[in-house]
Amino acid sequence: MESEAYARYRFGDYPTARRALLSHALLAEVALRDVEACKTCERRELKAELAMAYARLFVIASRAGQVEDQKAFFSKAAAVYASDGHNATEDQLRTEVAQYDEHWNANFKDVK
Repeated sequence: MESEAYARYRFGDYPTARRALLSHALLAEVALRDVEACKTCERRELKAELAMAYARLFVIASRAGQVEDQKAFFSKAAAVYASDGHNATEDQLRTEVAQYDEHWNANFKDVK
């Protein structure tokens, strides 16, 4: 699912990217709630996916001028980071998204 969400985020318009990333975030949230089936390493991976989904939503909302979405998604991303004892600033989220996207873009040919 992550590669499909990424493709829609990377190549879609704001509403398309927003829907794809929100769906991906919802799947990660549901999986995280299933404590019995979620091992520690899987929880870390799911939290990282959830944080990145919300960080990407924050970035695309910023680019699209969607101020309310931007604020909401920053809060959600920051809350995921805070749940692991980390603070997140807007600049940190933008930098992290840019770094992850650079990696995905370099390897995207393998997930199309």
